[in-house]
Amino acid sequence: MRVGSGVFDMKSTMRFGSCRMVTVPTVWSGYARVYVEAGSSPIVPYPANPAREVSAPAGKVPRIGIGDQQAEGIPGGEGGAMSPTQVVVIVLVVLVIAALAVLTRTYARRRALRSRFGPEYDHVVAEQHSRAAAERELRDRERRHAELTLTPLAPESRARYAAAWEELQVRFVDSPGETVGAADDLVTRLIAERGYPTGDFADQIAHLSVEHARTLTHYRDAHEIHLRNSRGEASTEELRRAVVHYRALFADLLGEDPVGHRPPEQRQPEQRQPDSPHDVTSR
Repeated sequence: MRVGSGVFDMKSTMRFGSCRMVTVPTVWSGYARVYVEAGSSPIVPYPANPAREVSAPAGKVPRIGIGDQQAEGIPGGEGGAMSPTQVVVIVLVVLVIAALAVLTRTYARRRALRSRFGPEYDHVVAEQHSRAAAERELRDRERRHAELTLTPLAPESRARYAAAWEELQVRFVDSPGETVGAADDLVTRLIAERGYPTGDFADQIAHLSVEHARTLTHYRDAHEIHLRNSRGEASTEELRRAVVHYRALFADLLGEDPVGHRPPEQRQPEQRQPDSPHDVTSR
């Protein structure tokens, strides 16, 4: 056995008088390499073909098939050298495979971000100058979120917050403007107790978006109405909607709907009851 150009060959030798024929089958392509030697003449390669005969005049060395590029079973001919066309084809195949791998990885990461952030994914894409920039922002949010130490609520804390929310909704009937401010404070306290930063509103949104992305639209709308209410620009109906929006995030952070979670209702005008039969008849 010999090793040549990365191919393991098994030799077989046959003698015909003064001639010696060596057959070397190659592993990769199924071709065989035949060497014919006569006397002191050099060995000449010849690709084996059962349908053809190796013959030559007496005293002459057959020189058939010299230069056959498939002789060694390796593309490119003698010594395993490849042609420029083959090199270009191989490089193109490698580049295509690399491009497909990058596209597959990008698609998988994008799908994971969409699944995790939900509507917040589209919101960030709309804010950024490109989808790639938006996805970098979302991955940065994941990184910062991983650095937080979040704390689940104890049953006592959950019951306390639920009772506070129930009381807040009852107060809305008499003072809707103050109730919206109280709802903002209550939600902020709950955010802080869970372990999220509460300094800047944009930072709150960024940290909450990783696990509470599907309620952030409610939180944004509620916060906007709260700011308008502080300027005296919000109507009673808008204030009622603000409390409903706050409740969506509040329930998400609490892990359940708070007790008495019916939307706050506006005070209906009280109807004056007649004081006496005389009042009824006088109408």
